[in-house]
Amino acid sequence: MAHPLEGTVLAFETGNITASTRTGWSVLTIGRARLFAGTDGLDGFDDPTRSPWSGSADDCYLLIDIASLSGHRTTLLRPTGDHR
Repeated sequence: MAHPLEGTVLAFETGNITASTRTGWSVLTIGRARLFAGTDGLDGFDDPTRSPWSGSADDCYLLIDIASLSGHRTTLLRPTGDHR
């Protein structure tokens, strides 16, 4: 039986702002969800020294089959009167 998320369109966004320069970036991807059990065929997940977390045999991963990928740089405006 397929998981309810399988095939669902979803979005994932990540970004960063550097406080001292008030500059940063943002990346957005949109695609369909796919659940993947185990790590066979997943680049970078087969080496336990590169994994960001410890895993167990029954772990599964939510993958995004990317349909759209966009990003941009940004600069935050200073509030009126802020001359730092």
